[in-house]
Amino acid sequence: MKKILLLAALALGTLAVSAQSVGGGRSSSGNSFFSTEKADKGVTIGIRGGIGTGGMSTRFDTGKGENYSFKTGFGYNAGINLDIPIVKSAYIQTGLFFTCKSVKFEETCSDKNIEHQLSPMFIEIPLLASYRYDFNEKTQMQVNIGPYFAYGIAGKLKRDLGYNLFTETKHYEGFADPGGHPDYENVKLLNPFDAGISIGLGATFNKFFIGLRYEIGLKNICEPNGWNKNKAVHQTLDIDGLKDIKARNFFFNIGYDF
Repeated sequence: MKKILLLAALALGTLAVSAQSVGGGRSSSGNSFFSTEKADKGVTIGIRGGIGTGGMSTRFDTGKGENYSFKTGFGYNAGINLDIPIVKSAYIQTGLFFTCKSVKFEETCSDKNIEHQLSPMFIEIPLLASYRYDFNEKTQMQVNIGPYFAYGIAGKLKRDLGYNLFTETKHYEGFADPGGHPDYENVKLLNPFDAGISIGLGATFNKFFIGLRYEIGLKNICEPNGWNKNKAVHQTLDIDGLKDIKARNFFFNIGYDF
């Protein structure tokens, strides 16, 4: 993922340098690196969509987790972007996005590797400080950083059966609970509330947008009881000792500003 991020950043940097050469090395308001002049336009609404890779940082109880390996999965996002100008070089960027943060993990069981896939889906709101630099009237660079807030609305753990990730539902119809505990039927694997830091780099060319975004989840979204208590019922959810999950996601986006 680091290599992909570096190559994409270099590509955007090359485009920016090319645009600067075309524009004569000056912004549309002069050669100031940071312009406090009034922005040329008001609030801008745009659409964004893209694909990327999802990952999760995990933490287990001491001595647990040797049989599990988390890997990157395929992700995507789409939504409405809102740019609110403060001055020519400073904006607030927000919006509303639908985001899938898929991740895969392998379980080694009886010398066999069993692959699982988590596909949590979130409604996400970023609240970013955005630096802007105008190379010319049609080309603008932006650097974005700030928090994001997300709420899980759907998602599955896929293997032999589909398990809802965010809601407590009966997963074990047809399986007897030898302990006689009816609460084993209700499983919640992930906490729906997520929050973290978003870092992005992008450029607009004649209202068309291209950019990169990396998200670092800061909130633990793991529900340990959902993963650890089902040994006697069904092995699919038996990940003993899992206690911490934080999202890590990289997206490549394109879009259009109206």
